Amino acid sequence: MIYQFNVQLKHTHPKVWRRLQVDSEMSFYQLHQVLQIAFEWENSHLHAFEIMKAHGKMSPRVEIGMNDEEFDLFGNETLDEKTEFVKDWFTTVKDRTLYTYDFGDDWQHDIVLEKMMEPKKGVKYPHCVKAVGLAPEEDSWGTEEERENVEPDILTAEVNGNLAPYAQEVLNNSEQTTNIWKRLLLKSKELNALKPWELIGDNEVFIVQDPVSQEYLFISVLGGAGQEYGLAVYIGEEGYRSLQLTMEQKTPLLEVIFIQRSLLLSFVDRHELEKEDYDFLKSQDVTFRGKKQWPEFRSMVPGSYPWSIDQEEVRILILAIEQTNHVFQLARQEIPLPLFQQEDKIFARIPYESVQGMHWENELLHIDSIENGNSPLPVEQIVSDVEIKLAKSTAVLNSSIQFDLFYINMPVQSATGERPYFPYMAVGIDSQTGMVLHQDIFESRDAAENAQRGLLQVVERIGKLPKKLVLTAATHRLLEPVLSKLKLKAEVVSFLPEVESFKTALSQFET
Repeated sequence: MIYQFNVQLKHTHPKVWRRLQVDSEMSFYQLHQVLQIAFEWENSHLHAFEIMKAHGKMSPRVEIGMNDEEFDLFGNETLDEKTEFVKDWFTTVKDRTLYTYDFGDDWQHDIVLEKMMEPKKGVKYPHCVKAVGLAPEEDSWGTEEERENVEPDILTAEVNGNLAPYAQEVLNNSEQTTNIWKRLLLKSKELNALKPWELIGDNEVFIVQDPVSQEYLFISVLGGAGQEYGLAVYIGEEGYRSLQLTMEQKTPLLEVIFIQRSLLLSFVDRHELEKEDYDFLKSQDVTFRGKKQWPEFRSMVPGSYPWSIDQEEVRILILAIEQTNHVFQLARQEIPLPLFQQEDKIFARIPYESVQGMHWENELLHIDSIENGNSPLPVEQIVSDVEIKLAKSTAVLNSSIQFDLFYINMPVQSATGERPYFPYMAVGIDSQTGMVLHQDIFESRDAAENAQRGLLQVVERIGKLPKKLVLTAATHRLLEPVLSKLKLKAEVVSFLPEVESFKTALSQFET
């Protein structure tokens, strides 16, 4: 989508303004760069955007800028201009923001969204439709002598000439959808031809930082064992945790799948493809032939059934493949990669933006810095204080209870075509007798809510609070705000024998 903005430099006479057309997908940092070029500023001072009107409504003060505490002169929280995107704030015609450049001269640019439109064939963006008036000189405090009068047509041509090195054609929505899938298939074909698994082992995991989400992608090249060929991309904190479990090989595979956040590109034989995958590949203008040549894509999301990838995941996979190609070139130069879980560092490809565009650098990150940055957020109390008070008023059971919350392999599909999900089950078992005191399956996909309600249901079912609750660290974290109010003693263990026996019996009835 193309956005047309009217950008007027305030408090100038004669008037200075630009009518600019830009890609709605650009970040505010990229918009800053366009404004610098369009008004011929020198990008030598601080700047910030202040959202004035968003989504058709007047906005409370929201500042988007450099997001650097060193430059946070007024103590306001500033959103990072590199991770905030124009399309997310400008959604309605007449939405507006104020762009201030140079907090000394205080050059204020009033930016108003005039129209939203499909890109035009043959036009490259950003594009200046009309430019009127030269901007004042830098550091002039608005006191410079009369500015040169340049005809709008000449000035517009000059602005477009300055924008030309950064301008490119933008595809319309349908073209983008078709193009991005075809691009993924071509990139996959290139990757298979490189055979990166011949030089990179599956335990030589490396990081690629996603420039859009800023999340770390943990990438493992598959194929060293000569069985499964492809790429596994573990996304963010959840991906990192499931990667650790996968590499340790101590947790049952199904339980890893339940909590995994990853994308999987596998190169398989023709007969191994699902019908839907084969039909999709045949519908694209890309050919595949031979053994282990056909790409298959799968999305893994915690609590969800393995499924086909969506358009955002296509983008992530393309990024992962492109950066894997760079890492492969380093491997060709016999540059070693640290072994995952055996060394305290991990190789990373990190993006940096500058006026010239994005560039990538090779870095070695300490595992400690990654794990410290992945600390889970505190869990909130979901159940009400009234429910807790009722449970607390019961007698005490002179026994301990093993309690757990876990996914069960009974996928539920709410509607045809929707991605199925794995439901949660909570169970409470008497530690001494092994008797199942209560069990329940939840429709909710909120782990904290299910754990807290599950515990209160156990108490209600037996009519007493257990003397002690035995549970895993993961379940303890979900129950922490409730346990403190119940004053319930908890013992955290790594293994719940009665619960595991229950799971084994349950698995006989699962799909």
